Amino acid sequence: MAIADWFRPTWKHSQASVRLAAVAGVADQAVLAKVAKNDKHKDVRWAAVRRITDQAVLADVARNGKDKDVREAAVLRTTDQALLAGIAKDDKDKDVREAAVLRITDQAILADVAKNGWHYEVRNTAAQGITDRAVLADVAQKDEERRKKCAHVHGDVRTERVPCCGYFPHCACPDKHRNRTITRRTCAHCGWVEEQTREP
Repeated sequence: MAIADWFRPTWKHSQASVRLAAVAGVADQAVLAKVAKNDKHKDVRWAAVRRITDQAVLADVARNGKDKDVREAAVLRTTDQALLAGIAKDDKDKDVREAAVLRITDQAILADVAKNGWHYEVRNTAAQGITDRAVLADVAQKDEERRKKCAHVHGDVRTERVPCCGYFPHCACPDKHRNRTITRRTCAHCGWVEEQTREP
């Protein structure tokens, strides 16, 4: 234990195990937010998020947490639909965006995310929660327009090489296909997919 530990609150202790135990007794929402965003140990940050009940504080952590797991944990406890829409559209991590869109229940906000979200996977997930057929038709039309406009750009194209059946680490296809591979290029923005098959 460091000498300085005698003069500071236990949630600032030099040992993670002590800070983790201390967080269980902290009720101050501002302190919990600081711990959730800044503690060096993942378990301590996670424990702090679990103690936060103030929606404004959760919103702060969901937007500004440095750790994607902490942001996701905050999102799962957030009810602010507009905030969730913003995170679904803008968070840099795929899992956090997905968690946010799954928390949205407002049909108008789901429609907005489905139409205007940058990432195809987020728009697709939002569309699955929409019940109005007319809105779904509009979403589908906008996606088709987006795909046509994006087709010649694809600045964010990702290329991956997978066995033909997609099973790792060994291909489960018939022997004659066992060594065949597929190079798959996908666009995270419009959902465009292109596949090229290479025979052995």
